[in-house]
Amino acid sequence: MSTSDEDLAMAAANGDANAFAALLERHYDRIFRLAFRLLGRADQAEDLTQDICLALPAKITDGVRFSYAIAGFGQLLRGGAYLGGWTFDDAIRLANTARGEDPFGYRAEAVTLMRLAQSLGR
Repeated sequence: MSTSDEDLAMAAANGDANAFAALLERHYDRIFRLAFRLLGRADQAEDLTQDICLALPAKITDGVRFSYAIAGFGQLLRGGAYLGGWTFDDAIRLANTARGEDPFGYRAEAVTLMRLAQSLGR
């Protein structure tokens, strides 16, 4: 069974290099074709495609990753119909690894709420 792009993106956002590599393998040609249509030259399209792929890991910031955790948590509260096997543990783990700067403690409070919701569901 094939892993969905969404699952791979979540894993890549959580630092899984193999998931990121799998996403690139699936979509590299599509990125290249778009770059080629924009630039009209294969050598330039290849350079642009490589630049994009090299820049992508840096774009998976703590803020984006924490947003994924919150979005997944919201879906879990609504029944998780679109999450496959994603669980409260996954949301909590992702949120904890993506807390980054939290000067007012809001992210820590969000994790506390996730844990509370998880305990209520048991």
